[in-house]
Amino acid sequence: MKQIFFISFLVLLVNCTTTEKKKELSFEIPETEKEKKVFLKEILEKDQTTREASTQARQEFGYESAEHLEAEKKIWSADKENLEKVFFYLETYGFPERDTYGKDGVAAIWLTLHHLNPPDNHLRREYFPYLYQAWKEGDMTDKEMSFFLN
Repeated sequence: MKQIFFISFLVLLVNCTTTEKKKELSFEIPETEKEKKVFLKEILEKDQTTREASTQARQEFGYESAEHLEAEKKIWSADKENLEKVFFYLETYGFPERDTYGKDGVAAIWLTLHHLNPPDNHLRREYFPYLYQAWKEGDMTDKEMSFFLN
């Protein structure tokens, strides 16, 4: 009887853990090369469009305007979402190869990490080995690595 209870408990525990991990991700997991390209493209587009909107709001309404502050909040939200995706991507697939995913696929990763705020610099250090290896293998240019490091 104790064995049945123990086995039932283990099965329940494993199922709960698996379900929790799936719930933690707020996005569809890309599996094919095409899906990965779209995934990376969407990260870069969200990163750049929110920053462009913030710049436009600042120029049009001023730095301390409600419009600019709202645009900055959208940047923070986009960055949070993009970071989750980039961390997942790097940990699951490694750094994207430039020959396969192009300049934009590569930029999606390093720009997202570049935009980390100073309190999160430990994350830049944690994920730096992925970028360093990509740079050594020619998937990041010297210019991109320099930009990331500054």
